Amino acid sequence: MQTTVLVGMVIIAGFIFGKLINRLALPKVTGYIIAGLMLNPSVFDLVLAFITFVKGGTLSQAIDILTWPDP
Repeated sequence: MQTTVLVGMVIIAGFIFGKLINRLALPKVTGYIIAGLMLNPSVFDLVLAFITFVKGGTLSQAIDILTWPDP
């Protein structure tokens, strides 16, 4: 993906998480930090593997997602 698209995704995710966290009476920076953690490739792969397993995938499919080499 292009760098511009990735930066845009990070900014939009930070804005959305900031708004959501602000409704819980926490500072917006907390939402920015959570968005950054969620966009981390290792955390994203873990979430994707969990969703695959919950939706009926096998454990081996979830492990395949976690061990897929990053480019």
